[in-house]
Amino acid sequence: MIEYSVQLTDYPADRKVTVIRALQRATGLSLKGAIDLLKEPPCMIATGVSLESADKIASTLYAIGACVHLHPSGTSEIERLMKMLEGLTVFCEENNPATFAQGRDPAVVHEIVNAWDTVNTLAEVFLGRLKSAHSIAADALI
Repeated sequence: MIEYSVQLTDYPADRKVTVIRALQRATGLSLKGAIDLLKEPPCMIATGVSLESADKIASTLYAIGACVHLHPSGTSEIERLMKMLEGLTVFCEENNPATFAQGRDPAVVHEIVNAWDTVNTLAEVFLGRLKSAHSIAADALI
């Protein structure tokens, strides 16, 4: 089962008291805990919860005007895929595809170069979308 984190990124200043109360009800935090948590958004308000629980918390806060994001907590598979794609893009950038095609028919060399460029471009696009979709900073992968 995938666990999720709930991140509060913003809320209307005029609804701060309502957000604090909703946060207390949704997470079980004390009044002081909820106030401290809201001092500097963005803040993680729940981690390692089921999708159902994360959705319930997010819906409660969203209904009162807060901006909330859900993130998968178990990102090890995503991180592994992202590292693999980064490695592939580095490999494509550092190696000349023509080297792998030496002594071959020029038409074959042309196809290899085109395929190489396509793989590199697709890897870069997919990696960018993964990072964006899961809000994982590039330096966190190093």
